[in-house]
Amino acid sequence: MATRAESHERKFQLYTGKKYFESRDIEPDFDPKSKVSFRIPAGGELDIPILVTEDLYPGPFREVDPEDVKEHTLSAQAQRGASVKEGDGKRIYLRGQERKRRLGRFYPFQDHITTYNHGAQDLEINARFCEFYTEGPRLTGRALIESIGELGNPKHKDRPIILSGQQGEDWELIFDNGEDKPENAVGIYMKIDRSTMRYVPAQPVTDEPLSLPRDYKSSREYPIEKHTVPVPDTREKILWLAYTKAQLHLPAGVHAVLGKAVVTDVRKKELDHLEKEGDQTHKNSRHLKGWGKTNWEVIVEVFGPTDDKVSAHYLPVFFFEE
Repeated sequence: MATRAESHERKFQLYTGKKYFESRDIEPDFDPKSKVSFRIPAGGELDIPILVTEDLYPGPFREVDPEDVKEHTLSAQAQRGASVKEGDGKRIYLRGQERKRRLGRFYPFQDHITTYNHGAQDLEINARFCEFYTEGPRLTGRALIESIGELGNPKHKDRPIILSGQQGEDWELIFDNGEDKPENAVGIYMKIDRSTMRYVPAQPVTDEPLSLPRDYKSSREYPIEKHTVPVPDTREKILWLAYTKAQLHLPAGVHAVLGKAVVTDVRKKELDHLEKEGDQTHKNSRHLKGWGKTNWEVIVEVFGPTDDKVSAHYLPVFFFEE
């Protein structure tokens, strides 16, 4: 049986020249027999220790542009308030490269990932909590439009990206530079179902712990809904969750990245605006991996107001080839 490092090496060989990569899930570095947990107070931050091994990056530690390395907070943790610091992936990658040059070979080393808690309750990080990735070639223009199909439309059954709902109501194309020309298509807006907006309040609503156990396999086993209540109507920033109206079906060869700047309306169409943090920001649980398994509504994790006139109604989504 292949080792984990060998499996990642094969994956790296597949992605060579395609400029796409994703790491394994990263977990805190602690003694498995220890009862130590990493508690982040509400509104606070903590440096979570990790052990950097050679299978964390492809190769290991080669053929990746450090400027392209991005961080993704696993969605189950992000729904509970966690958000890892952007830039830590690049920093750790550069440190690994420097150590390998200096020592002549790779040796595991300890480091940390700064993690914020944007939730209203203290949060314990006991399990895998983030990953690193690079985006790869962006799917745009006519190629993007021809790749998108509608669920239930027989003519679209062979298209790689499938959306439920109606274009123009549940989702619509994003055109860069404000011109609705096919060659300017850069992604889609997914409309947020605001009737599903909920948040985790300061006072627990269940006796079950907000944190995830070390051996958790899927967020579906530990649904966040039991910890949430409907959002208050406020212009203050809180962390709120909701589903998109449309389902997104991704194939094995395409992955998606959610935009940072969720928007109230779709008049702001400049690509660089949607990829920067704004007054209301989707936290960095942004990497959607397809592998032929993505076929549900997207959960948004927004740090911003909830008032209907000023809060988010649309989530930008961009697509990249693996």
